[in-house]
Amino acid sequence: MRIKEVCERTGLTDRAIRVYMESGLISPKQEYNYMGRRSISFCEEDIRVLEDVATLRQAGFSIADIARLQSSPEHIPELVICHCQRLTEEMETRQRILDTLLGYDIDRHGDYHTLANEIRHSASSKNIPKEDFGMNLKDVKNMIRRRIPALISLLLLVFSLCQIGSLVARVAFADVHLSSGGGYTLLYHWSPSAWGEHAWILLTVAALLCGVIALVISLAGGRRYWMLISAGFCAVTVLLLLAMPAADAGRIHLFEFVAYRKLFGNTFLYSTNNPPSLLIKSIKYIPIVLGAILSCVGYTVDTMWVEEKTKK
Repeated sequence: MRIKEVCERTGLTDRAIRVYMESGLISPKQEYNYMGRRSISFCEEDIRVLEDVATLRQAGFSIADIARLQSSPEHIPELVICHCQRLTEEMETRQRILDTLLGYDIDRHGDYHTLANEIRHSASSKNIPKEDFGMNLKDVKNMIRRRIPALISLLLLVFSLCQIGSLVARVAFADVHLSSGGGYTLLYHWSPSAWGEHAWILLTVAALLCGVIALVISLAGGRRYWMLISAGFCAVTVLLLLAMPAADAGRIHLFEFVAYRKLFGNTFLYSTNNPPSLLIKSIKYIPIVLGAILSCVGYTVDTMWVEEKTKK
């Protein structure tokens, strides 16, 4: 049974069902096709669990309380007693407000100031609804804290994509012509044969591009696991760079040495004992690795925020 049918049977929204799934209150069967697309299938037992969860939520139990009821039945008496106390306090407050309103002289022509003064004392123990505050400073800070790691990761990966993409384009599609003065010019030829000859390094760019797209999906409101997918593509990119054919790797390193000549002088020895050579060869990995780490950090922060939110 698909989620649309479940919504029709239970009266719950798609969003509510997914929140219960993310909170671990329900675990329907999930399958992935060859393209990685997830398919969720609900059984009759899942329907029963959803109906129970909806009933408990209607009764005022928090998602955290329901999770404890599911995992620790021995705590049911304790949770029920605590919930009864909360309901009793709320009912007492509502009853005081009701008594005040019933005793209000509706025939008297007062304004809303008079009405507010009449019920101020009885309503003082009740909190103002959260929706009245909109997005407060704490919510803004939480949103920034959730998105900042992924945003920095995206900037790093876009930088790497531009850097590595330009190097790969030169290696795969350009001929280098040296001038008598020591400079060089690039003549690009977009031949179909280059796609086959340099498929490895082109696949590297494709993997990094997929990592960037995954982060964009996450920042655009997609689910948080897209950040882990992005980190996975970053790892694949690093592995492809490390294992690329020697000929392509040599040409990429040559272009890197020429690009960073002003920073490291004219020492372009291909010896492993040459510190500038090692630094230049490894410099392209740094933003990719940092981007992967920040994506994982963003996933962790977002998960912690969701868990904190569901406890309320």
